[in-house]
Amino acid sequence: TAGATPPLGGLDGGFLLSPIFGGTIAENPTISINPIEGEDFTQRLLTPLREAKMTLLLRQGVDIDLLLRLMSNEIRMATDGSEVAYFNRPADQKGYPVFRQIVLHLSRLQDNNQLYVEPLVYDREWTLPLASLSAADFQSLETNYRVIVDRDKQTYTLQKRSVGHTVITNY
Repeated sequence: TAGATPPLGGLDGGFLLSPIFGGTIAENPTISINPIEGEDFTQRLLTPLREAKMTLLLRQGVDIDLLLRLMSNEIRMATDGSEVAYFNRPADQKGYPVFRQIVLHLSRLQDNNQLYVEPLVYDREWTLPLASLSAADFQSLETNYRVIVDRDKQTYTLQKRSVGHTVITNY
């Protein structure tokens, strides 16, 4: 917009009119929601969450009670040489209360910063005779394995660090 008005100090300053410039800006954000349909919807709904995603969510502070109720079908406990499954189904009148009690206990530990979620890391090791591989095979193994040669025993040991399943502990 543009316009003119008498000056604020009156007409004594020698100016008859003072210009006025102004403008307005309006911002109307547009948000589009595209629902997932058909095969894509079915694929996303039925694809189970991977263990790595669960670990990531737990490390970001998502409540373990919520996460296990959404992702778990059961909790298995081994006692006295036998295994018992407690199902995450309200229709299971005996197992469901135990399942809920376990996940609520884990949630309490998490709230007190006493719950740790880590991948299980272990070393695998193989001992082989020295004569079993050529020099080229030996060099290709060095890229993926730690190789320890024992010339006295005429053997070499291959070691590889592996990352296993996620372990939830409170020690």
